[in-house]
Amino acid sequence: MNEYNRYKEYLSRYLRENLRYPRSIFIEVTPLCNLRCVFCPCYIEGEEVTESRNTRYMSLDSFKRIIDHIYGRFNFQICFTYSGEPLMNKDIFKMVRYLSEHEIPVVIHSNAMLLTPARIEEMIESGLDRFIVSFDGATKKTYEDVRRGGDFDRVVNNIRCLVERRKEAGLTKPFVEMQFVVTSKNRDEIPLFRRLCEDIGVDNGYTKTLLVFQDTDNIEYIEEVKEYFVEDDVARYKRTDDGRLILKDMGTCPEIQNCVITVDGDVVICCFDVHGKYRFGNCIEKGLDSIWDSREYVRFRKNVMNRRMLNICKFCNTSTHITKKV
Repeated sequence: MNEYNRYKEYLSRYLRENLRYPRSIFIEVTPLCNLRCVFCPCYIEGEEVTESRNTRYMSLDSFKRIIDHIYGRFNFQICFTYSGEPLMNKDIFKMVRYLSEHEIPVVIHSNAMLLTPARIEEMIESGLDRFIVSFDGATKKTYEDVRRGGDFDRVVNNIRCLVERRKEAGLTKPFVEMQFVVTSKNRDEIPLFRRLCEDIGVDNGYTKTLLVFQDTDNIEYIEEVKEYFVEDDVARYKRTDDGRLILKDMGTCPEIQNCVITVDGDVVICCFDVHGKYRFGNCIEKGLDSIWDSREYVRFRKNVMNRRMLNICKFCNTSTHITKKV
């Protein structure tokens, strides 16, 4: 078993010990992003998502208050993601270091455009466990068509430099992964993506099915995404006889034991609640565990989330049609 698989096994055991509180806590350290990707639900309605936040960058002090409230109370991992690009927050690796010092597993989801030699050094020294790069095209044209504002060659070089610098340092972490959302435009590039992952030397490469975000009246977005929709085994959806899209398997809510903390410190239900419509308290002011245990939030998880009652529930992740190793 290699180091990456050994870590995943450890993480799975570590999180399973927590049966009551959120296992994965997604923290938004900024709602801002340097790209405007075709499928990103955070930008399908202009700047409304960004404008719904009061803060542009979470401070290191606010972040520490959030962690200090819950450290030692239950097992959890922190995932820096939601809306925005985490590397745009200048304190991101100070936050990672704080988690590492407390032996809390931590992962960053990123487009990797903002990596520089200096930031790579910061990342390696911070103790980051995993770095996941969203990478939706194995050729320059396809990648830049989807990840608008991105530079294919720059991102490939940044990932390669990270892997090589980690090797020079004699380390195994951060584990580096590349994520590839399958569409009608890039489906034929999956073998090329596999070879690219092998050439760069990342620890893991995997495909992910396309999300069709439907909690919107933005017809232009919906029509554009339809152009990229792909069916069969690489889709989480199927078409009905009248042409509508539905999940292949609705199942129970896959986010029932996760939550999101916005840049303002507000606790919201999941990553698909991009506007933060469903807020249950502020964990800069008080502990996440007390918010999680509140009567209102408990009832919401049981009667709304678990029964998939919201519009965003009808198109979100399910357990069997999401990711696949390349």
